[in-house]
Amino acid sequence: MLTAMTPVANEPHLRADARRNRDALLLAAGEVFAEEGLDAPLCEIARRAGVGQGTLYRRFATREALIEAIADNYLAELAELARGAGDGPDAFVGFFRGAVALQGENLGLIDLLAARPLPEPTVGRRRRAFFSTFTPLLRRAQAAGRVRGDLEPEDVKLLLQMIGAATCGVDQAGSRSRALELALAATRPGR
Repeated sequence: MLTAMTPVANEPHLRADARRNRDALLLAAGEVFAEEGLDAPLCEIARRAGVGQGTLYRRFATREALIEAIADNYLAELAELARGAGDGPDAFVGFFRGAVALQGENLGLIDLLAARPLPEPTVGRRRRAFFSTFTPLLRRAQAAGRVRGDLEPEDVKLLLQMIGAATCGVDQAGSRSRALELALAATRPGR
């Protein structure tokens, strides 16, 4: 799980205090969105960042602007997970397990992967870029006969969405593990 949000856009024109406030808001947003999802109260983000709501709205005029600012961090973590999974035929399953574990730690990530409308074209473009990071893993697993041939990247997103929705707010560890195993069984050839 991300413990610190890295600034997405370098804003050298910001005064030092404004840059600190922006970084504090990104860190707080990452924490609050991870705990409560992308619909979390913005006043809680401002409180955790140690700034007023006016400062939050000066830096990020809308919730969507704040989501957009942290989206790169969430998706970069998933892309890194895909890159770290290796090149073998079982890399896709390792990636998928890791993605489900990350979702369990981050409700904001569940929302980001979900079908919820988010600002286009930036977040949509990032989401598609995320698909491209794990698609080679999926295709190698399919070529090796480890994953059914008709599985598409959008199906993987759907499986992640289903697991996230099914395990949100329930006995997460047990339910997530069971949902993961059911999803992986559905991806195997002959199912």
